[in-house]
Amino acid sequence: MYEIKKDGVRISLEDELRYVKTQPNGVTVYCGKEEAEAVEINNSYNEPIEGLEIIEFNGAVQVTDMEAALERLGYEEEEHGQV
Repeated sequence: MYEIKKDGVRISLEDELRYVKTQPNGVTVYCGKEEAEAVEINNSYNEPIEGLEIIEFNGAVQVTDMEAALERLGYEEEEHGQV
């Protein structure tokens, strides 16, 4: 799996990377990483490669600490006053 970030913010998680480029006739096609201009996001739009951070990770992440697992999922604990 791949985590795609822009300006330090996650914009997508993808099973596989789909690199794209625009041909001289204006048609966008899949291509190799070396010639890519953008990465397809959520099968719906293309995000320019410049400024992207792409992190590959194993989708079966083993986490033994519950707090670390929640943090990885983006959970933030809310402060509540005592009654």
